[in-house]
Amino acid sequence: LCPLPASPETVAYFLTNEANRGLKIKTIERRISAIADYHGKMGQQAPTGTPGAKIIAAVMQGIRREIGEPVEKKHPATDEVIIRLIEKITGDALSDYRDRALLAFGMASAMRRGEISALSMEDLSFGPRGVTVTIEGSKTDKNRTGQVITVPHGRVIRPVSILQDWLEAAEITSGPVFRPVVKGGRRTRRMHLTGHAIARIVKNRALDAGLDPKLFSGHSFRSGFVTTAALKNAPLSKIMEQTRHKDVNTVRQYFAEFEKFNDHAGTSFL
Repeated sequence: LCPLPASPETVAYFLTNEANRGLKIKTIERRISAIADYHGKMGQQAPTGTPGAKIIAAVMQGIRREIGEPVEKKHPATDEVIIRLIEKITGDALSDYRDRALLAFGMASAMRRGEISALSMEDLSFGPRGVTVTIEGSKTDKNRTGQVITVPHGRVIRPVSILQDWLEAAEITSGPVFRPVVKGGRRTRRMHLTGHAIARIVKNRALDAGLDPKLFSGHSFRSGFVTTAALKNAPLSKIMEQTRHKDVNTVRQYFAEFEKFNDHAGTSFL
């Protein structure tokens, strides 16, 4: 079969074969993206962009119906969860200061895990009302012009104060904000904490607080902010201003489960 340019029928046959091999839906979808991307780079029309592309869509619909997999949802780290996790971190080791700051500031900023990982002191501007954060190379900032968000001091979680405690304890004035702590716990390594490390910290701290670590990930910060803000009746436009989402429906998915109980049809008589 001709691989370049590949016909929609060839791609459909390939995808069926991948499904029969036992690959997951997401993996098969990445195959489609890769094929389309490579055709474009080679100056060829992607099979997904031809008049016969309907066969690809039909095959994928059949594959999803046949081997569809449930969406694995992580639990949002709401304000109550964050407070519970932080209250369980009572030590004064550098890792304790860092983890408290990571939990508090991670949720308050509603940044993506990769953005938290890449955060540097040069991106922060402390002021009387809180911190202004400049995010470079965000997922929704295709032109890399930089996006700006703010994190207020707060009165309950106090994310800015907890962040400053960490920076002071670790003597960080430039470079990466969140860093690995050297074994022994007396100093840090001048490098960014990886996204995987952030997820591991969240899971470990959830376990310490008596919660199921499998329910949490680095993304729990972002979903936790959206869910909490929605439950506190924050305007959707202000939530999207903080998260930098472009699609309203994407944001609403975060708190859809919690919102189902609002104005429930049976509230008045159940």
